[in-house]
Amino acid sequence: MEPRSSRPRTATEERALLWIMLAWLGVAVAALSFSGVPEKIRQLRTPYAERAVFDASKEPTPGTPVPLPETDVLGRNIRELAAKAGRVILVVYGGCDDCSARKHAPTMIPREEGDCVIVAWMSHEETVRRRARSYSKDIVTIADPEGAVARKLHAFWLPRAYILDQSLKVTASQPYGVGLGEWVSEQ
Repeated sequence: MEPRSSRPRTATEERALLWIMLAWLGVAVAALSFSGVPEKIRQLRTPYAERAVFDASKEPTPGTPVPLPETDVLGRNIRELAAKAGRVILVVYGGCDDCSARKHAPTMIPREEGDCVIVAWMSHEETVRRRARSYSKDIVTIADPEGAVARKLHAFWLPRAYILDQSLKVTASQPYGVGLGEWVSEQ
């Protein structure tokens, strides 16, 4: 065996050695991923014992009040707008940039003349306000960053629609497995 050269490595050789080590690290991570994750590590990663399952017993009953603010993000009084509406449609979305926004945009919600559409976004107020400026005046937009409306109404999937009366109490909830647009059109 020849003795190793005492010459220092060049920068190019150092980079090549680093890339080789990173490649081996990637191979090791992939091998661990394919072989399974030990239960103790899986518990650290996922705090949930079971996968969430829709529970119909938690559905809001007719007459359930909805915890909406007095005004929307543009300063309009929500109760006054709802009192004048023929039908009040509430749609709970995830974050403004969430897939729920791309899946069914608020402007696509089926509505008739005189309907009031209330859109609850789980995003910060300034983000929601920027988005709300692009909507028509019959779309009332609220920021619900803590998800209080979603929790109260058991919005298990997003977006999810509800029909409210003029006093902002639930009269109907979009059933599990029925599309938002289809359900709202039938109400």
